Amino acid sequence: EIKFNFMIPERKGLPEAIRFFIRIAFFLVITIAVPDLAAQTYFFDLYSVQQGLAQSKVYDIIQDSNDYIWLGTDGGVSRFDGIVFENLTSEDGLAVNGVQAIIQDRSGTIWLGHRGGGITCYDGRNFTVLNLDSLTLESDITSFSIDQDGKLWISTAGNGAVCILNPDASPNLMK
Repeated sequence: EIKFNFMIPERKGLPEAIRFFIRIAFFLVITIAVPDLAAQTYFFDLYSVQQGLAQSKVYDIIQDSNDYIWLGTDGGVSRFDGIVFENLTSEDGLAVNGVQAIIQDRSGTIWLGHRGGGITCYDGRNFTVLNLDSLTLESDITSFSIDQDGKLWISTAGNGAVCILNPDASPNLMK
């Protein structure tokens, strides 16, 4: 229970009824105005397997430059256009295992980091699994980041961090 103790200075000639009216008016203004200022209503939609999502375990979410929502799941990646999910897996050209990290670089390429170390690039038309001859990644890709110079940083769960100096190059040319 909240109690208010409002002090109205005693004034000669100010009848008790007017002071009572001022207190009631002040109380009504506070009780009517404050709940409207503090109350917020949040609206949300739940998207799960029943709505078409590939898996209920979602690791990462991005919105790309074409306004698609990409969700990395244990089953691959789900691309959502606001109405329908398109679920993509290794059968569609992705590396094996679930997608744990997603980023879009400055050129528009979407990078997918997989559990178990796989990396997939999507150029807007085709998926390409990145094979780095000089580097073996066998642990989960946990996140991506792009620095101010446009370099792509990749963190892993056991192989440290990797920096791709020229992510705009064709994935087929990366060694």
